[in-house]
Amino acid sequence: NIIPALLKMEIMLYYGCYELYSVETRVYIINNNINIAEKINIPNLLISHLPKETRISINLICYDKLKSKSFVLGCCSVAIFDENGVLKQGPIELNIWPLYKIDPRIVCTNNYMGKHYIHDKESKEVFDKMKFCSIVIELPKYARKPIYTLKSPFSYKEFLK
Repeated sequence: NIIPALLKMEIMLYYGCYELYSVETRVYIINNNINIAEKINIPNLLISHLPKETRISINLICYDKLKSKSFVLGCCSVAIFDENGVLKQGPIELNIWPLYKIDPRIVCTNNYMGKHYIHDKESKEVFDKMKFCSIVIELPKYARKPIYTLKSPFSYKEFLK
């Protein structure tokens, strides 16, 4: 049994099941609202270098007070381009999949929405108003919408480990 006291995030960029980049945040003390305000820059990577299928995946890792034991609190993932190839911008709220760790082979992980066995209209309205454990990530904003293009002569193999 672990009493969670500390939290850190593992943030990865994936293209399919290939990891393009990964970074970890500092370790934070757990309280009611954890505000992890870290700016993450990816060196030597331009938006034009990213494949359309690139996604950001996040694991939440909890530790005990002594950092001797840890467990996965949850995970979330989001594609950085929408279905039209437009780069997502600004804040994005992601519901946490509880007690799951990101599996790079599963590329279709959507927001966690709990059980979806609702048949009557009234219950569905109550369910839609429910709040789940979530994190908010903020992507950069641009004056114009960046759209995916194949114009950049770049090999992803440089980033694949």
